Amino acid sequence: MKILYTTVLIVALSWLFACKKYVQEIDSAGPVLGEKVEMVFGFSTPEMSSPAISVPVTARGVTDESVMLIMEDVSDAPQTRAELNPVTDEDLLEGLWVIQFDDATDKLMLCDYHSSSEIIGNKLNIALYDVAATTTVYFVGNVAEDKFSALVPKTTTRREFESMTLDFADEAAVTNSERNLPMVGRYKGPTSIASADIGLQRMAAKLVFTCKIDLASASESFSLRTLQLKNVANKASYPAQAVPTGTAPVYPAAAAGNFMDYDRIDVSALTGDAEEMKVNGITQVWYLPENLRGVVAGLGERQKGGLNAPVYATYVEVGGIYTQAGESFDVVFRFYPGANASTDFNVVHNYKYAITSTIKGVNKTDLRVVMNRDLSIDLSTGKVVTANCYLVPEAGTTYKFAATAMGNGATTPAYNANGQNAPAIVPEVLDPESALVLWETGTEGSVIKKGSLRLEDGYVYFTTAGSYGSAVAEGNALIGVFSGAEGSGTLLWSWHIWATAYNPERDNDIYVTKALTASEDDESIASIPSRTYTVMKYNLGADATSAEGTVGRYGLYYQWGRKDPFIGARTEMSAGTDYAETHNASGYAWENQRNSDVISTDVADASIAYAIQHPTTFLLYRASPYDWMNVKDRAGQRDNLWGNPDMEPTLPNQEQGSKSIYDPCPVGWRVAPQDTWTMFAKNGLGGKDEQNVSGPFNYGWNFYYDDTNSKTAFYPAVGYLHNKNGALSSVGDQCYVWSSSPHTGISDRGGCLSFATTDVFPMNYGGRSKGFVVRCVKE
Repeated sequence: MKILYTTVLIVALSWLFACKKYVQEIDSAGPVLGEKVEMVFGFSTPEMSSPAISVPVTARGVTDESVMLIMEDVSDAPQTRAELNPVTDEDLLEGLWVIQFDDATDKLMLCDYHSSSEIIGNKLNIALYDVAATTTVYFVGNVAEDKFSALVPKTTTRREFESMTLDFADEAAVTNSERNLPMVGRYKGPTSIASADIGLQRMAAKLVFTCKIDLASASESFSLRTLQLKNVANKASYPAQAVPTGTAPVYPAAAAGNFMDYDRIDVSALTGDAEEMKVNGITQVWYLPENLRGVVAGLGERQKGGLNAPVYATYVEVGGIYTQAGESFDVVFRFYPGANASTDFNVVHNYKYAITSTIKGVNKTDLRVVMNRDLSIDLSTGKVVTANCYLVPEAGTTYKFAATAMGNGATTPAYNANGQNAPAIVPEVLDPESALVLWETGTEGSVIKKGSLRLEDGYVYFTTAGSYGSAVAEGNALIGVFSGAEGSGTLLWSWHIWATAYNPERDNDIYVTKALTASEDDESIASIPSRTYTVMKYNLGADATSAEGTVGRYGLYYQWGRKDPFIGARTEMSAGTDYAETHNASGYAWENQRNSDVISTDVADASIAYAIQHPTTFLLYRASPYDWMNVKDRAGQRDNLWGNPDMEPTLPNQEQGSKSIYDPCPVGWRVAPQDTWTMFAKNGLGGKDEQNVSGPFNYGWNFYYDDTNSKTAFYPAVGYLHNKNGALSSVGDQCYVWSSSPHTGISDRGGCLSFATTDVFPMNYGGRSKGFVVRCVKE
């Protein structure tokens, strides 16, 4: 046992140096508190307890325990990087509050502050109020001299005091301005005895973390960048809390306001050479309040990770760049302190947790390893590549994307032709404060693991549902970011998450289009050569595991020029409001609204802004020009929303344009040009019985897409969402697929592919407020 040490002063002079003393005075007209009796209290601080644990973490492709995490009892861990470790005296007592309650009434009797100079030889003489039965006395050390000055004798109850917490604004506050740890002790007994010994408990735990690097493969490398302690409690209890042996009770309560993250520490400049990192590594010491998150039974060592951790469990995050097989990617290792290596997530005050980790590789089956290989960042060049849709192919995997860019971040030129004067589309840099899953298919957590979403340093992080190694749960979700905390304020932007095993980079079709020649018989057709397009095999948002002719192939619906999807049919023949099941966040249910109901002025920009902020609202327009934007005529429309306007009155659009910030397709893909499907018609233009198909109609057609009629692509009969009421229409026997262009330069409709059981029109048109599906092509 270690004894408290204080600055011992000469007794005869101690009164000269005594600090201010707060004593609650009672008004002469108030109640009489009674007689006082003197007791002598001796103080000591027991050593911090230290659980000893060995935790192996295997490397990718290696069967032995090639990455070792050791949680061990190290009485005085070497501080190999002194720059990282604040000097804190864990045993020094700089001042002490004495707070006495009468157990018979539970009312406060005495509330005094004593400076360190009054504690002589670890003892303090205190004049307590004499009580008939027993008294409870709390001793609180190393807190502010006015901390309890507002407590009122004969009024404040013990229950009120014990419900109070010692709050910490940040990491520095845990060790206070004097770099001392707060302490608490309690005496419960009679006042008739002369003395008592009090063991003071530190109101914080100590965590000593050492990170070493000794990679198993010489061809791989790991560049350590950051250390951070996360999910730290920001309050501490004066009375002892029960340490849970199951998942309850927890302390503090599971609410965001009860936790904080310590500042991330940039260690990239402090890492030594390979030998030094192998032998010594980097050591960081943290002091942190108690965080009792409980015990999760049945976990193995490699399962003590984020997917199984109780909400708000404290963990150390080691971040860096890992290079393997020529590919570099973000990796973070997360280590959860506790009383054992697998199931315990409790951080108990007055405990010391010493963790030494030696990183030898990565293993995605170990839940403490989080690898962020995602579509939003090309780590090989540092170039940020963004879009409004991200494909996530792996279950139980954490992804991130840049939440500061609108769509692909590209500027679309102004369009001035055919009576329009559409301004340029210029993206802004977003500055979000929070993120929210606005909707997902199925039930809550079916696509995105519940509680995994977070916004950090301008990136949205989320984890897909399921366990790593299992098949991804095919589905869709929409994530939005907001100007305020916890989904408050303005919705700034939203992104479609397409969870699918489909990889369009490896599995796609090369369409060959028909060359078209203008003629005197049909002046609406322009001369255009044959072109090729690399096209996805599935509609945007479809279930890649579903069979042809099933509703899983249908995908999601879009209004022409909007970036956000709408949910589709529940069955192959759904009609009306028989939509697929989704879980929607509060305030983001599916709705149908007329522009005149929500926008009062004839300004297109207002309607675009409204659409961005209301991604689950299907904007209706029942009259010409049948556009979801708030416009009354052709001049107010925006032909460049999907980056491919048409200057000519003929079709197809001879230009290709460029992808815009409103394009709904993933990185590297865009909405299909107007002539993509000309091979689907025997004559290139379409009509009754002109389908160039293989096999019978099966809730859709298998269309030939090459000039040898040897390769086919299946297009399901998805129908559409009606512009008058948002209802599912013609599902199961018709199909409409948007192109990126208006029908022609003088048309108020959007260009599309359409077909039914008896016809096909590769360059048809539809009102822009209708909901059609999208089939993306390679940029």
